[in-house]
Amino acid sequence: MEKRGGEEEEEEGEEEEEEEEEEEEEEEEEEEEEEEEEEEEEEEEEEEEEEEEEEGEGGLDSAGDEASRVPSASTCNGSGYEG
Repeated sequence: MEKRGGEEEEEEGEEEEEEEEEEEEEEEEEEEEEEEEEEEEEEEEEEEEEEEEEEGEGGLDSAGDEASRVPSASTCNGSGYEG
């Protein structure tokens, strides 16, 4: 009888260990997925920033610095001023 009790306790201990290991694995997988999602979000943000920078080069920069642009010949009236 004592052997059976000891075996049952041993089996229960093994089952608990297996369950704990499975839970730990699941937690690790979830953490990895979260990290991957964060990395993807960061990459998307970087791409968006790069696109905005490229767009900004052709027109106004992020500060809206329109005054610093040199007026084109079509907007000049010959006196060097716009108008």
